[in-house]
Amino acid sequence: AEVQEPTGLKADLRIYQKKGYDWLGFLNEQRWGGILADDMGLGKTLQTLSLLLREKENGASQPNLIVMPTSLVYNWRAEAKKFAPDLRVLIHTGSNRTKNPANFAIYDLILTTYGIVRQDLEILKEFPFHYVVLDESQMIKNPESKTAKAVKQLLAQHRLSLTGTPLENSLMDLWSQMEFLNPGLLGTQRFFKDFYLQPIEKSQDKDRQSQLKTLIHPFILRRHKEQVAHELPPKVEQRHFCEMTGEQKRIYEQTKPAYRNYLLNLAPGEFKSHRLGILAGLHP
Repeated sequence: AEVQEPTGLKADLRIYQKKGYDWLGFLNEQRWGGILADDMGLGKTLQTLSLLLREKENGASQPNLIVMPTSLVYNWRAEAKKFAPDLRVLIHTGSNRTKNPANFAIYDLILTTYGIVRQDLEILKEFPFHYVVLDESQMIKNPESKTAKAVKQLLAQHRLSLTGTPLENSLMDLWSQMEFLNPGLLGTQRFFKDFYLQPIEKSQDKDRQSQLKTLIHPFILRRHKEQVAHELPPKVEQRHFCEMTGEQKRIYEQTKPAYRNYLLNLAPGEFKSHRLGILAGLHP
């Protein structure tokens, strides 16, 4: 069903983003976790902020914890300020970060990293968050990793994962993420490996593959750029040409003929064994 957009949202959701927002609202109502797996650049952050802003406007008072790689922290803060300025944001990183989770209570979004969750697990796992959101959730694809074990101990009424690559190496990536979102849905790790992973990956069992696809279908939403290209703004390309300095041009002119002669003197079968030499020639 369609979900009303929050009044404080400073953005016009594209059609596919609105559908993603509606899907997030459906999961919220059913108290299920899910993976928003749109391609990079399609607005997973905006759709998530829209959901969390709606939750605040509907009376949710507990903070939401957003866990991400360090490189994304300030992008999240900038997106929140731009699209959902009513959300109060705390960046929980750095050596001066609070060690008292009671200080979280006055904020709506707590932005932190996977590394900090591991370090501060003893205090974070005692705080009841409204949502725990994992950005780039493929970070927990290995269920035996310290990161995966740490985030699964966090307390939250709702859980959500964001990733453009929900499956990178093995179906076990999927089990680990789903175990965080909806514990027990895919059975134990041993059951999943015996019943799904090995028959599908080793024996190409189409029936098991179909069963698994049907089982996880409600909990994963993935759109590719090609599917929504008609909704995206025109692509903008900018070309910047940089002239070499005199010294750079001198070195380039010295190096170019030397490597050119070196490559021309190679026999056709020798190129593969001289790949490093070719790369070295491109480096100057």
